[in-house]
Amino acid sequence: MSLHNSTNYRPITYTFSSEQRISGSNEDFVGSIVDLPTDIDTVSLVSLAVPRSIFNVSQGLNTFVLDENGSFTTIELSPGNYTRQNLVNALNEKLNTLGNFTYNVSYSSPSSFDTYRLYFKVSSHNNVPVSFVFYDSMFKQVGFSKNSVNQFDTNGELVSLNSINLATPHRIFLKSNLTTENQGVLDSFTSFGSFKNMSMAVHYNHNPDLISRSYNKTIKNGFTFTLTDADNNVVNLNGIPFSITVCFWKRNNTHEIQGVLSSIELRDKLYEIQREIRRIEKEETIQAPSRIGDPGSVGNENVFQELDDNLTYERDFIPIMLEYNEKVGGIDLPYWVAGSEGKEEEEKKEEEKSS
Repeated sequence: MSLHNSTNYRPITYTFSSEQRISGSNEDFVGSIVDLPTDIDTVSLVSLAVPRSIFNVSQGLNTFVLDENGSFTTIELSPGNYTRQNLVNALNEKLNTLGNFTYNVSYSSPSSFDTYRLYFKVSSHNNVPVSFVFYDSMFKQVGFSKNSVNQFDTNGELVSLNSINLATPHRIFLKSNLTTENQGVLDSFTSFGSFKNMSMAVHYNHNPDLISRSYNKTIKNGFTFTLTDADNNVVNLNGIPFSITVCFWKRNNTHEIQGVLSSIELRDKLYEIQREIRRIEKEETIQAPSRIGDPGSVGNENVFQELDDNLTYERDFIPIMLEYNEKVGGIDLPYWVAGSEGKEEEEKKEEEKSS
């Protein structure tokens, strides 16, 4: 049974595109508010289509600092999509142009296997300390950690601490004012980095009723949608819009669902109990005790009538289960069948919970 309540209407879907935005940019926009039933309380992402046009070295996230014995120089690479050789060439050019010493950058070690790292060598530096300083940009691409200082050793050498990452951003997040849960994250696209450059990366949510958020009913000036990377930086799609499909619905009361399922399961069980009692009576001619509220003999065929929609615990369920347990045994009797004390204790617990 689905978690959405379709009593009055089915889940409602709308598609939004940054191309038809009211304001904002292709990556961070405001869309029109749509008319929704007042009892809508849940929202979830159905699909997300994002162009793989994000540079792995983006504007504003393309710098690190070269520290040469306290002389700080900002190394800035041009925004673009770099291969490892492009990156090596760009670093050699920038370091030797802006730095005071001679630098050589190469990919991987001279050995026969690949280490996925960059190797740096500084010379003619008179053994003065040299370091790379990374804050919130370029550390992934060059293979170092965020907010780190990385000093060349006494031989003037430095190796990337981590594997270089040119598949960044490999994961993107869709944030929206449609929800206040999870810091406004409606969903994430975990495999974004695996799509080819300039392709359309599409993410489908195959279980929108399970991956859902509480709907924010206080929105007044439009629905907002923003794409960010794992570091909460707004990505740059380089002029290409993205689109999303969102589902709005009213969540079912899962306690009511459980109650319905329990009732159906209990009815099926009682029906089987009735059939078993009839079989025993027929084979062994057992005279069973009277039913509650039924002055007639249990041997009367009308006593074990077919279950209907108006069955109640007191009139039908309890007598049948007690009778079966007396004749056959083996039933794990619920508290409301086994006795009044268990029922009173359960009711007391329910009152404590509600208070």
